[in-house]
Amino acid sequence: MIGSGVARAAVTTPISFEQTPNCLTNSELRFFSLVDRHFVPDPLERLPLDFLIPSAPPFLCTEACYEENQCDSLSGMVHEEPQYFASERRLFHNMNMLKKKLLQLSSSGNFLATLALGHIYMHGVVIPQDLSVADKYISKVADKYVPAMFQKALFLFKHAHNNVEQIRLAHQSLQNAFQYQYLYAHLFLARNALQNPTEMEAKRADAFSFLDTVVKKTGNHDALFLRGRCHQFGIATQKNESLAKNDYLAAMVMKNDEAAYFYAMFLYDGVAGEKNVSSALKIWNGLTYPGHSKNVRVAALNQLASHFIKIEDRHAASLWVNEAVALGSYFSALAYFKLAHSTSYKNGGIVEDFWDDAFKVLKIAAQANFPPALTYMGILSQYGIFAPINESLASDYYQRAILGGDVEAKFRYASISLNLPAMTSNSTLGKKYLQEAANEGFPLAQVYYAAYLMNANQKLFPVDIAKAEEILLSHQYLPQSLFYLGLLRWGQKKYQDAKDFFIRSCHMGDAAAGTIFYAGTDEVERDVDLALRCLEAAAKAGNEDAAMQLRKLKK
Repeated sequence: MIGSGVARAAVTTPISFEQTPNCLTNSELRFFSLVDRHFVPDPLERLPLDFLIPSAPPFLCTEACYEENQCDSLSGMVHEEPQYFASERRLFHNMNMLKKKLLQLSSSGNFLATLALGHIYMHGVVIPQDLSVADKYISKVADKYVPAMFQKALFLFKHAHNNVEQIRLAHQSLQNAFQYQYLYAHLFLARNALQNPTEMEAKRADAFSFLDTVVKKTGNHDALFLRGRCHQFGIATQKNESLAKNDYLAAMVMKNDEAAYFYAMFLYDGVAGEKNVSSALKIWNGLTYPGHSKNVRVAALNQLASHFIKIEDRHAASLWVNEAVALGSYFSALAYFKLAHSTSYKNGGIVEDFWDDAFKVLKIAAQANFPPALTYMGILSQYGIFAPINESLASDYYQRAILGGDVEAKFRYASISLNLPAMTSNSTLGKKYLQEAANEGFPLAQVYYAAYLMNANQKLFPVDIAKAEEILLSHQYLPQSLFYLGLLRWGQKKYQDAKDFFIRSCHMGDAAAGTIFYAGTDEVERDVDLALRCLEAAAKAGNEDAAMQLRKLKK
């Protein structure tokens, strides 16, 4: 065994996992699993949850870096600190202690400690993030230690910023690790082949076969997880949700966070077995604690928030939503606010503590430029929901959301600039956004685009009745579409059909037909009885404006 930095410098061939597979003791593996959770690149930062890069490997203490007293001193820390993840405060204290130990071991030439320091600086754990220092530590052992080669590749891929030379070096580092038969380099390449839908089927099949072999020979939890994803979605193999569930369970037992997350999804939805919501919630709850990767924590928090929002348990939902927002995730914040909004309507007024909490997280999400939150803030301002109407402020929110790629914001901005549904403005920008939102598949934008096509009095779009009818018939799940179909049939003198569409639109909560029938127009004759029936249906469907109009008419 090599016991000094001088002797290590003489090593010309990097030591790989394959050459010394039995180097780690159980206590060392426990320590390395702790380090792995904090210092490896977060697998969920790079890819969406639909297909994950395997988590980076534990720092293998191979023969080149193995020294009995050094590994003992590292693993001893585990025995001294059994409550390593007991709390954030204790975690911070222990991480400081770990940093000092890593610096001491790195200075004596320990490859593992040097690589771990690189990750500390890369992610800003305990000390401020410094990518140049991180690169220095990782590069220091990248030509001697195969796991460091692989980590060097990941570091370069993540921070290349389209730099051609850095991307080339990243591929070179990855290829080097691959040539030394480093397991995780193979898994990385297999994941890429399986993820790419344009990849040749033969190459995808080879990648799946490799995963299958790794699972059978080593039981590696990352390979198990990736094989589970293949089984779940039928990637390079036949779709089999039962096999996917078994793979996720086996990987979860080996502490694979991503597998645990998806296994809980199977339990929650009753996939490949009976539903077990309580067990799913328990698993997700366990993944929310410090020590799990950030994005797994966020995903679990959002699932918990979604569950309690769905069952309208606002107190439990508040706990999970606020934790997710604290970690920079805002998806559940919007759903939580919508629950507060709908609850306020049902109760006939704001539930103040609920509304304040929900509005607080919505504002945090909007301040972070989360596009859906900006759009919803715009809706509140546009329609004066529990606040004065302010179309100028609403337009500002929509413009910011549009910059973030939110398609609904385009429609909402167009609705102000074109004065929808009255269609009394010929705004060029409004026309542009309405057309773009319709082309991008936003249903309401498509309905109002169809309304323009059937309106001979407008000048923004060429009239096309046949196309308008086709669009509206395909959107009969929207009350606005049913209303315009009613107008279209009335213009075609199909009065009974028109009335049927109007009544259906009111049953879905649209009050426009009731208002028109009560007042009468050039195209629609006055019918007070039908107007009242329409308004009653809209009010029953939850339309507050319809309920208010109904009260006035009945006085």
